[in-house]
Amino acid sequence: MLGYTLALGYSMPMIQGNVPHDDVDTGNPLKIGGKAASGTPTAVSNGDRVNAWFNLNGALKTDPTGTTSQPVTFTTPVPVTGDTAHDAPDTGSPIKIGGKASSGTPTAVANGDRVDAWLGLNGQVRTDPTGATTQPVSIAATVSVQGDVAHDGVDSGNPIKIGGKTVATATAPTAVATGDRTDAVFDRHGKQLVDPNPANPLYVHDTITTTTPVDQIAAPGANKAIVVRSYMIKAAGSNAGTTRLTLQFDTASDPIFSSIESPGGGGALMGKWVGPTNKKLTATVGTASRTGDFHVAYEVMDV
Repeated sequence: MLGYTLALGYSMPMIQGNVPHDDVDTGNPLKIGGKAASGTPTAVSNGDRVNAWFNLNGALKTDPTGTTSQPVTFTTPVPVTGDTAHDAPDTGSPIKIGGKASSGTPTAVANGDRVDAWLGLNGQVRTDPTGATTQPVSIAATVSVQGDVAHDGVDSGNPIKIGGKTVATATAPTAVATGDRTDAVFDRHGKQLVDPNPANPLYVHDTITTTTPVDQIAAPGANKAIVVRSYMIKAAGSNAGTTRLTLQFDTASDPIFSSIESPGGGGALMGKWVGPTNKKLTATVGTASRTGDFHVAYEVMDV
């Protein structure tokens, strides 16, 4: 009760708190109450002053009509679950989750206990920082992958499984520049090729009847060389006598084959004869009007 008496002609005094909204709290709060009602009180006009509504036991009523969501206190814990079971099609809206922020390792709970999710002080989820479990890592920049032993070092550790580029064995891969990184080449069955065309070399055949060198394979171009894999050379049986048959790179002084052969004679050999850079392959019959047959298997390589 107020400690003074109102006289006629005076206005009703305004009773208010001693601290405005959003200021530091101080002083003693007023004890409040309201109007007790077992049923819904009569509605006032929109904007009117209205009594707070309490039930007959003094509990504040909070929108019993259900038109506004109200905070609820339960006397026993209520489990909160999602609206979709594990391994079912996703639906609904997810619940925003949090956890316990800690800069250090939280105290371990017992095996099987419920535990707080561990978050960093900025809200980042911690994923086993002790390293006891391998974690997936996403890296934004390009990372070089290399072995653990340098060239000419003592071998150790486990090798990395490698692959390469499949190529048609009838065609040599396009050359790269000297010193460049290059693909390893494999055939379609996964066998690594140590020469670009070991299974399917190229072939030429010519019948020569002149003492002037005849081009069998043209010069391959800069930084390339002809590699002869095999040859079969024979003097024609109709020749009137012996003749020299010669197979050589351009005008090299050391021919692949040079031999005087009787009619029907000759030679055949398999091997690897690498010619000079950008030099052609020629064939010659040493005696005019005599005939020689030349068969050559070859490839072109980068040098």
